[in-house]
Amino acid sequence: MLRSRRVTRWLSQTTYGSVDIWRPARPLIRPAEARQPAGGFAVLIVDDSVLEKAHTDANELICTHWDYSQQRYVKGLNFVSLRYQAGELALPIAVELVRKTVPVYQPKTQKTGVVK
Repeated sequence: MLRSRRVTRWLSQTTYGSVDIWRPARPLIRPAEARQPAGGFAVLIVDDSVLEKAHTDANELICTHWDYSQQRYVKGLNFVSLRYQAGELALPIAVELVRKTVPVYQPKTQKTGVVK
């Protein structure tokens, strides 16, 4: 629970984009790349996460998303993050919030609209 509070606080401070994450990470990544031993490698890790917000009013960001870790739909904030990892160094590179804008047909209500 403590982890989700930190993420919520971080996201609520301002609007972040990939450039905002890459700018402070870049000066750390470039020297790490230069220090890589022969045969060493780095990876980019992509993570699709849902921060559950069951008691928050639905909107463009807080809406129903499939949570693979729970194998069910949950109401929350869906975001995709990119992390660079080389040895012990692990840095966030980008984060994108998922906004639902495509209409979906709801068989139960027989209505079409954005899922919230």
